[in-house]
Amino acid sequence: MIKKITLSDREFLELKAIIYKESGIQTKDEQRENLEYKLSSRLQEHNLSSFREYHQLLLRNKSEIQAMINAVTTNETYFFREMRHFKFLKNEILPKVKYDTFRCWSAAGSNGAEAYSIAMLIDSTLSSYKNYEVLVSDINDNVLNYAKRGVYPLKFAKKIPQEFLKAYCQKGQNKFEGSFRIGDKIRSSMIYRHINLTAPINPDIGVFDVIFLRNMIIYFEDKDKKLIVENVIKQLKEGGYLFMGHSESLNRITDKVTQISPSIYQKKAKIASQYTPPKRSWLNKTTEKVIAIGSSMGGLSVIEDMISSLPENIPPILIVQHMSRDIVPSLISKLSARAKVKIKEAKDDESIEQGCIYFAPYNRHLSIKKISKGMYKTILKDGGKVSNHKPSIDVLFESFALEVRSHAQAFILTGMGNDGVEGIKKVKASGGKTYAQNEESCEVFGMSKLAIQEGVIDKVISSSEITSYI
Repeated sequence: MIKKITLSDREFLELKAIIYKESGIQTKDEQRENLEYKLSSRLQEHNLSSFREYHQLLLRNKSEIQAMINAVTTNETYFFREMRHFKFLKNEILPKVKYDTFRCWSAAGSNGAEAYSIAMLIDSTLSSYKNYEVLVSDINDNVLNYAKRGVYPLKFAKKIPQEFLKAYCQKGQNKFEGSFRIGDKIRSSMIYRHINLTAPINPDIGVFDVIFLRNMIIYFEDKDKKLIVENVIKQLKEGGYLFMGHSESLNRITDKVTQISPSIYQKKAKIASQYTPPKRSWLNKTTEKVIAIGSSMGGLSVIEDMISSLPENIPPILIVQHMSRDIVPSLISKLSARAKVKIKEAKDDESIEQGCIYFAPYNRHLSIKKISKGMYKTILKDGGKVSNHKPSIDVLFESFALEVRSHAQAFILTGMGNDGVEGIKKVKASGGKTYAQNEESCEVFGMSKLAIQEGVIDKVISSSEITSYI
């Protein structure tokens, strides 16, 4: 049981000031007891006896500030909340899409239920002939990580239409019994970002056709409401739509949008042309060093985060990600819009280049073949499953052991089963470097766990550390 520790007037003012500085949230006097309750677990975590001691910890430990923000901003949401907005999106916006990539942003995304609802609706309407992507952001790392996992209690499924449950969700089994998981097709359309809406927003996130900013600004003072809305509207295309909560109004907040329906606004001026990704310069020269990555359940979000932070002058990377049919092309399209590297679906007998990432296509094994010193090509093979998968991580890793040898780097990431374990043993035996994702950052600590237990891993790393070892 958490020990009851009381906030003094001074301590309340001190913590209130830090919360406002870091998040823009103004804590009212009547919320004092609630703040005391939410932060009491942080005191227990650090074995502190007063909020004064906790304030001193915040001043010297910047990482604890994020933990505090996570504690005070946790909120609940659910799938297809405020259905009128989703009907408007389906009936009034999506039928008019004329360009190739439709982009939507769930700006105060919480646990991801809103963003996944948006993605399901868009996919059911556009996916047969248009690409799309959905950005979900939040200032709270805990709820954002929850969204990345995409696993929810079955009670969350009540508001999801049956046809969407059948098409886009998977019922949990064994240790996931009592829950359901968002399927790979929807997860491949998602981008996850930590964003503080009260601070300047990095324009690299691009511009959007639709932004959901619902039930968030009600927690802020008027001047901060204006700041948040102005920051968000900068990322909205001209003619794009902004959805607010039903109890929120933008009167006297901004003049850059026009209300077209209760809680639905449109940015003034004509609809902008298709979003154009930034131009890149590609490096064609390969190097001796080549990287292999194998991943399964939970790996899509890890790979997306990794690719978005890679510089363009990386060694070639070959990836086997266990995915459903038709996921690879849409995933590549989404990642290419934000990445500095070139991303493609591997072809047979294709020269491998520096600055390029090659994904194994669905239902074909991917391997590597050395041509000459520092020169390699891809090989695609048919045939049966290996280690119960096609494409198989073991096939990729074993080819690296034979062809790249001591210049190989192999990463085995989250996922169940044993695919990749035998292959990474051979990479290690041939002199290559081997890495495994740690339990704390794995959605499913299976493949990497077995590889670690075999004693063939040079370094156990978190998902956020992968980039630094490439």
